[in-house]
Amino acid sequence: MLGVKEWRKQTPPFEDLVLFLVKKDSRDDSAEKDVYDLCLKLLIPLERTYMILLFPTIVYCYFVDYSRKGGMQVRKIIKLMFFSITVMLLLNGCNSNSANEDLFQFKNSFVGDNSAVVNITNQLHSSEHLDEIELKTKEKPYGITLNYDMEKSQQEYKDTAIYNATYILALVQNADWITFQFGNQEYKVTKENLQSWYGTDLSELTTEEELESFIQEQLEDESKVNQFFS
Repeated sequence: MLGVKEWRKQTPPFEDLVLFLVKKDSRDDSAEKDVYDLCLKLLIPLERTYMILLFPTIVYCYFVDYSRKGGMQVRKIIKLMFFSITVMLLLNGCNSNSANEDLFQFKNSFVGDNSAVVNITNQLHSSEHLDEIELKTKEKPYGITLNYDMEKSQQEYKDTAIYNATYILALVQNADWITFQFGNQEYKVTKENLQSWYGTDLSELTTEEELESFIQEQLEDESKVNQFFS
């Protein structure tokens, strides 16, 4: 995610947008190309969320500007609508790629780093059912509570808890426990108990591939998983 300073450096000057919107000769065919070029300039540095908010505004102003001059031709409206749809499809594709980024870029983050915790949990199992994240940072030991809105078997709950807790506790250096709430089912995983169960210090795992392989190997033993929560 771009910081505010970096975002401002990469975003074209606001004057570019103003000059376009107040352009006098709006009926000139070159104006249509101007809006395309301007939108592309804005697309490059902005994240999907910003663009979804900004792009309709540009399109709206474009329509209003033309309507004041006598209206746009139908073919131009169709072209602009087609361009809008294409842009949104491209943004969806970019967003899908970013969702698969390397989780170990967040290694050694902290419980209080809301952005890091959210990015980690959004790429773990059952993230589509994650309803709420609570960061417990007022007093030690620090921890995180994750509330999921889903209905699955108890074994799947346990597998999800161990899988997700392993990633979080391996990446968030000052997290000591994770509580998982699946409806009326609650599972608490502490770093101490998890490392004892694995027989390994999670901080020694240095790549996502290594951690993923390590977790899957342990989850294959259902009796061992059940033993952890007994």
